[in-house]
Formats: sequence, structure tokens, C-alpha cells
Amino acid sequence: MDTTYNGWTNRETWTMNLWLTNDTAYYDLLEDIVHRPGTNEARAVSLERLLRDMMEDEVQASGMWSDALLMVLTSINWVEIVDNNR
Repeated sequence: MDTTYNGWTNRETWTMNLWLTNDTAYYDLLEDIVHRPGTNEARAVSLERLLRDMMEDEVQASGMWSDALLMVLTSINWVEIVDNNR
């Protein structure tokens, strides 16, 4: 079964990229990370960590919803987002 979405690995990756590139604050964060020295894999790890930290600040309680959000974050192809925004 094909799980790609609009040319991206999956809908989760496409949606995250959409948010990161269409909101000024998130775009500034993305730009900062994608222009750092290092590999795209290292940049992707930095991006994911930053956004996980931000999510944890927003979702105060642990439980079903925070677990669901964390599972979605693991399905995102962070390297693809970095590659497409360099």
C-alpha cells in the first residue's frame, strides 16, 4: 500500500512541513536549524528534539493524548523536511 502524501513520505511529514513553512515563528526556527553546520541527519535530530520539547511544554499532562502526539512525531521523516528546506 502506498502511504505517500503529496510527494512526501506520509501525511504526518507533509503536515509538519506545512506548519513549519507557513507560520513565521516556526519558519524562523526551521531556518535556524537547517542552516547550522553539520549533516542533514544531525539537523533533523535537532529539529525533532526542539519540537518535542515545545510539545511537552504545551501538553502538560502525560496520558493518552500526549502518548498519541509522541507516536505521531516518530512517524515524521525529519530528514526529508530538512532536505526540502535547505
